[in-house]
Amino acid sequence: MNTMTEEEKVEAIKRWWQENGKSVLAGLVVAVVAVSGWKYWQTSQENRAMQASVVYAQMLDRLDAPAEARGLAEQLQADYAGTPYADLGRLALARMAVDGGEFEAAEARLSAVAEGADLEAIRELAHLRRARLLLQMERPEAALTALDRVDDEAFGAAAAELRGDIELARGNRVAARDAYDMALAASLAEGRDTRWLRLKRDDLADAGAGKEASADG
Repeated sequence: MNTMTEEEKVEAIKRWWQENGKSVLAGLVVAVVAVSGWKYWQTSQENRAMQASVVYAQMLDRLDAPAEARGLAEQLQADYAGTPYADLGRLALARMAVDGGEFEAAEARLSAVAEGADLEAIRELAHLRRARLLLQMERPEAALTALDRVDDEAFGAAAAELRGDIELARGNRVAARDAYDMALAASLAEGRDTRWLRLKRDDLADAGAGKEASADG
């Protein structure tokens, strides 16, 4: 078994370094640049998101001045695309379109957010608002299809109540009553005010009674 002397070990290290030193240094440089670049990107994204949040807050404060609010929402689209605030700005533009009676334009904006937002919660909120708008546009079947895309428990009470409204518009009183029951249970669990919801549910207290009586007879 050969045992290298100290001098031989030093010479071996020198040879290895001559053969591989440049590639090792290059790898280290790449690693340092990658880490530094990643930290810079993170900081840049955080700063961008913070700036977007400021513009979004300004927009919310100016909702009583539609022209100014619309300008700020459009600024979010232009300067902060790819952030959640840009999507929230699109939701605000849809709301302003509804307030202005521009239902088709609002529906198109909500559809775009529902299909294209990065955050699932924002997508589902857009589906919920689109379903509500479609019902307002007297398109209950399309509204039900949009509502079926909402799975987040955070929207459970609102989605169940809207389902009741849609089923009632479709003439399905029993299904509407059952949906309102689900909405009541979810609302109570969330500590929400249920007075208006109870009124809607009470109006359907006799739903299905005729069919049940016929079945008993």
